[in-house]
Amino acid sequence: MAGASALQQVLLEQPKAKLKVLAVWEPVLGMDIAPPSSSNLARLSDARVEQFWDGGRLLSQRLLAIARAHPERLGPNQREQLAKARIVWDFIALFPSNAHWAEEPPFPEFSGAPGVDVMDEVKSRISAAENGLKK
Repeated sequence: MAGASALQQVLLEQPKAKLKVLAVWEPVLGMDIAPPSSSNLARLSDARVEQFWDGGRLLSQRLLAIARAHPERLGPNQREQLAKARIVWDFIALFPSNAHWAEEPPFPEFSGAPGVDVMDEVKSRISAAENGLKK
């Protein structure tokens, strides 16, 4: 939940940034048997956010498969995390505006977890993109 709140703060600080946020909620803990409550969804209240429930963790499985198929695209720390991962959660991925999602998602320009730990980088990259800079 802290990652969602931190992302909402970044969105509040950058109200004119042209971006789309897809927030995918999934069961992670034993008590996560239903979609998130309205109070949890409200943590991401920005109009640029679309939220989805993935009860079967299908996106998580797909992201793990793609990352494992292309470990050369990951940093050393990410490869280490991937080796132990069974589920992708509290994860941020940034894609360019021209990214095309077909049968599988494109590889992100930046990704990291947990969300609160990478939020400064997310904020920096959003600012750079808005100012026409390449990070």
